[in-house]
Amino acid sequence: MRYKAVFLDFDDTLYDTHGNAQIALEGIFEEFELGRHFDAPSDFFIPYWKTNAELWAQYAKAEISRDHLIVERFRRPLSLGRGLEPDEAYCLRISDRFLEICAEQSGTIEGAHELVADLKAKGYRLFIASNGFTEVQSRKIASAGMSGCFEKLFLSEALGVNKPSRKRDWKHRK
Repeated sequence: MRYKAVFLDFDDTLYDTHGNAQIALEGIFEEFELGRHFDAPSDFFIPYWKTNAELWAQYAKAEISRDHLIVERFRRPLSLGRGLEPDEAYCLRISDRFLEICAEQSGTIEGAHELVADLKAKGYRLFIASNGFTEVQSRKIASAGMSGCFEKLFLSEALGVNKPSRKRDWKHRK
């Protein structure tokens, strides 16, 4: 049996999510003058990455909401800064800017463009399946130079179920 379609994850499979997010973290550290509150950038970055990993694991298991993840991944590390009492509005401002900067980054995993080109050349239909946020995935794909490579994006937010999931009662079936 020959497969005709391939579903690919985007973040950290094709797109260098970690590397691009680090660039965004450095941007918000500078832009929001977080150096006034932390002795070194790593005092913010290290707790951010730890918190982010924990929250994404919980999100993938549907233990927390998207909104909780967005606020908490910044509230927790920011609360370690001197003189900072990060409320939800402040965390949301930082998150919005972080996502904007991330979506502008073009870094991909080594060999990603070649893989996509090879699969397309062999006639495979390509799709993205992602837990990434709806408002940034298309922009990240464009920034990575992969617009037009995929027939459709299957995003967990739109489907109402995170991957991996065996659920069959998705909100939208297309």
